Amino acid sequence: MNTFDTPSAFNALLASSIHDMKNSLGLVINSLELFSKDSGQPLDNKQASLLQFEARRINDNLIKLLALYKSENNLLSVNIDEHDIDEFLEEVVAQESSITAAKGIKLTTECDNGLIGYFDIGLITGVLGNALHNAIRHTKDSIHLVAQGNKDKSLVIKVIDNGPGINAALTPYISPAAGTINHVSGGTGLGLHFCNIVARLHANRNKQGYISIENREDASGAVFTIYLP
Repeated sequence: MNTFDTPSAFNALLASSIHDMKNSLGLVINSLELFSKDSGQPLDNKQASLLQFEARRINDNLIKLLALYKSENNLLSVNIDEHDIDEFLEEVVAQESSITAAKGIKLTTECDNGLIGYFDIGLITGVLGNALHNAIRHTKDSIHLVAQGNKDKSLVIKVIDNGPGINAALTPYISPAAGTINHVSGGTGLGLHFCNIVARLHANRNKQGYISIENREDASGAVFTIYLP
């Protein structure tokens, strides 16, 4: 599966991703200098959580770039296993609890009773982490994680925020059928490429996973969805 049509497309994505990581790293360094021992200002829990969030973003971007490299060279594989979705969501929420608390964001979950899913837990955790990090950066004060089973027995997980929503003219357009992302403007596009690649690696019963991004029906936020057959 080839994600990029031309080497220049990959180079542009790589350059923008490095720039984004450089900004995060600069924020971390400047903050640590400000709260060094010499300054006499202690680092409180909220500030520590914000620094941790930026450091995790850098780490996550490096993981995505590595996954993208493996995908381009047909080295990325999935380890499918059975998972209790309610427990899985609890673990995902626990990973983000410190930053959501620091930012005053209410993070809630909703899951069908007894819902079971079959997927690579490491890769899908990365996908939801990416979606949650985007939501954390843009939401007003709440994020809702919803997991449901479709009629065709596929697993659907949604990340719903109450931020400004998606401006179609400024956000990447995702085409699940083609398996490509046409990056128009805004953001690096790395996270969406990663999510799209991971979703499409999950296939079952002649069906392939995919992601979608859209505004809420009442235009009160955005909805990221991943479908896993």
